[in-house]
Amino acid sequence: MDTPTAIATNNRYCRRCKTFRNVELFAGNQRDRKTCAICRGRDSDVDKPVPEDWLVTLEEALLLIPSRYDDQAGNGTAMRGERAFIEYSLDVYIHLDEELIQMDEEHILAHICNAIEARDGYKYYREFTPNPSLKFARSFCCRCSQDYDVQRQVFNDDRQRIHSRMETYLCGGQVTGVIDKRNAVDHV
Repeated sequence: MDTPTAIATNNRYCRRCKTFRNVELFAGNQRDRKTCAICRGRDSDVDKPVPEDWLVTLEEALLLIPSRYDDQAGNGTAMRGERAFIEYSLDVYIHLDEELIQMDEEHILAHICNAIEARDGYKYYREFTPNPSLKFARSFCCRCSQDYDVQRQVFNDDRQRIHSRMETYLCGGQVTGVIDKRNAVDHV
């Protein structure tokens, strides 16, 4: 028969299922958790595979993005003037093929951002890529370098040198997502 001291040293109380469970079920990457792994697995969608019918390839996802270089004449020139920017929103799960799985997260992010840049014509820079300690996936955020808020250009009257400027737009453009190599998915 277990004594109260034996229960206290080998087991820990789970706040969700209200039972005493083995201490190993509460281990996290850097700190202990207050709920057991069994309860967390029931409640969370984290680290669960995405349904197959939600997945698209990178090429299929790029076809959903409008291109600034698609014009009515079909000669592949970029749009200018008031029609110079495009507006779109996209929420897809990209299946990571064997080539992308072999890359590390930094190269996957660079590959996907370069593919999006080639399609929509905007340039993106990495704003941040946190390195979480308790999660198995890695999130990222890339901002459009042609965004008006990012550029903060000097007014024409205040300029001291004459030089050509990068076109800016009030787009607020960004590419955000989560790279999950365990399930071979990138949510963009």
